[in-house]
Amino acid sequence: MLPVGQIPWNKGNTSDPVKRFWSHVEKTDSCWNWTACIAKNGYGRFVFNTKHMLVHRISYELIHGKIPEGKQLDHLCRNRRCVNPVHLQPVPPKENVLRGIGITAKNSEKTHCKRGHELSGENLVIEKNGSRQCRLCKNAKNSKFMNQWYQNHRDQMKQYRDKNRESRKETMKKWREKNREKIKEYKKQYKLRTAS
Repeated sequence: MLPVGQIPWNKGNTSDPVKRFWSHVEKTDSCWNWTACIAKNGYGRFVFNTKHMLVHRISYELIHGKIPEGKQLDHLCRNRRCVNPVHLQPVPPKENVLRGIGITAKNSEKTHCKRGHELSGENLVIEKNGSRQCRLCKNAKNSKFMNQWYQNHRDQMKQYRDKNRESRKETMKKWREKNREKIKEYKKQYKLRTAS
């Protein structure tokens, strides 16, 4: 059995986790780069008090206290390995994404679609998922798709109509026979209304 405070991945190191954390930080004039474990996404990771955490969050919480609820830390320096608390700013998730360099941020900065139409006013369509589309391009795409669909399925639609024509006639004939009295009454009322 392991002594209290000793954890196996720590190889018996019971030293202060804060000291261990700062021992993996290389300070430069601007950024404080993390030198230990780096995840695939480029952010540093560290086991702090038996909990796996992102290093920039640990750094911020050690210096400034708890991260406000509903906020994410934005790297103002755009260096994911940086743990300098001066370079970390708590912002809402949407703002964090829009400040970034990902495709969402790039698309949000666009003022015109790829065909040169302006993305504003009546020409702007906001989809259910929050994405923006050019109304002119969307209408052209839908029109082109429907025309292509009708061309590809014209023969099938004609066969369907021809096949079901007799069936529809038979159904209407049965309905008329069943509702003959109602039809007569309706015709009488119609004649009275049009005569006056």
